[in-house]
Amino acid sequence: KSLIYSALNSSRLEHHVYSVEDQSWLRDQLESKGLIAFVPNGAVLPRASGADDRPMQASQRMNLVKFQSPESMCVDFDLPNLKKRIMGMGIRKGISLIVGGGFHGKSTLLSALQLGVYNKVPGD
Repeated sequence: KSLIYSALNSSRLEHHVYSVEDQSWLRDQLESKGLIAFVPNGAVLPRASGADDRPMQASQRMNLVKFQSPESMCVDFDLPNLKKRIMGMGIRKGISLIVGGGFHGKSTLLSALQLGVYNKVPGD
């Protein structure tokens, strides 16, 4: 039943397809801006648990911090399908340092970058 179009919510399906197409489009734009990766502002990088790949919810952790790019690394893109501007951190080609204290998200950021080659569902 999940493969029958009439059984699906057509607007949610269309939004999902547009989201996936925009993700592919954005990855194709990175090289022209001299970038190797992009993390959008507002992204929830921590996962729900080690066995659950969904984003952590604020109800799971009271001090959940959404990602915010440093001003010096902020770039933006105008998504062609969803017709919105997305801003975030662009990581340039070359050597980058990720520094911070314990439990400040260094490994979480690296994990998110590693999985950035794959498309995400809307809202992730």
